[in-house]
Order: sequence, then structure tokens, then C-alpha cells
Amino acid sequence: MRVTAAISVWANGKKATPLIIHKGKDQKSIVNQNEILSTTQSRAWINQDIIINWIDLMFSRFDISPGKCIIWDSGRVHISKAVKEHCQKRNILMLVIPGGLTPYLQAGNIGIFKEFKDFVSSRINSWKVSSEIEFTKNGNPKPPRISIVNSWVRNSWNAVSSAKIINFINAAGFSPENHLMKKPR
Repeated sequence: MRVTAAISVWANGKKATPLIIHKGKDQKSIVNQNEILSTTQSRAWINQDIIINWIDLMFSRFDISPGKCIIWDSGRVHISKAVKEHCQKRNILMLVIPGGLTPYLQAGNIGIFKEFKDFVSSRINSWKVSSEIEFTKNGNPKPPRISIVNSWVRNSWNAVSSAKIINFINAAGFSPENHLMKKPR
């Protein structure tokens, strides 16, 4: 089963609701179900429309305060013209970590993603040997149901320690107290 799980955190260490992109007919909207944001896309990959919808879900449209900022890697979809224009229109500063530096400057790559993936892998392995697995007529395993995958992501994300997230944010140099994150006077 092909899915993309997009996980993110706020600078204060608070976890944002995870986004899961399942393979299926392109869907224009993102739905919130049981603490999971979910959508479908033909390749189960993130695209600029999904990113723009996600930005609007994460940052209230009515928030006109300064100081909103997104820090992410230089993936094509993150730096697309449409996403840049949308962030500019929404008064959201974009900080892009150059390729090759994410292991050092992106809190996710420093440790958040590994901890999350370890929890997900454990759940997948448990499912593989459980009675929940379903088989085809020929005895081959069927992909897990979407609801099962969503529960893996939700429960794994909930298991990631907030204290560790704050440590990874600090290690990346992007804590709220850091001078880089404060608006110049």
C-alpha cells in the first residue's frame, strides 16, 4: 500500500495533526477524521494543491498577526511558485533548508522522523503476524484497510515524545527563544 504521511510540529514542540495521502482518485479537499487529516492523490504523493490546502488548515485564514513561519526542506513542492505565492499572500515567511543540510538543520531529520518510523514499523510488523491480516483467494496478503493505516499513523505520532521533539527543535537551532525565529525590530 502506497501512502505518504506528512508530520509536522510547531516551534514550541506541539505536534500538528498528521496528514496521510492515500493512493486514489485526486481529491481536492483534505478531511479530518479521528485526529488524522486525510486525502487521496493518484500517486499517493504530496503536490502543491495539497500543500496549499494543508497550509490553510494549519494557519487560520483569520490570523493576521505577524511572525508566522514555515521551515521545510527544498523539496520541489515546497518551493513551487504557487506555494511561495500562497505563503506570501497569507503573510507566512518560508525558510527553506538547502539540500544536503536537512540532517543537521531540520528537526524532523535530526530525530523526529526516525522515532515516528520506528513506532509505525512496530505496528506494521505486529499487524503482519496478527489475525487482522486479510488474504486474497490465492492466499496473498491484501493491503491493510485505510482505517488501519490511519490508526498506525495516529497512534505512532501520539507515541512520539513531546520532550524529544523539543530537544530535536533545539538541536536544529529553531527554538522559539532562538534569535533566528524572532522578527527584527
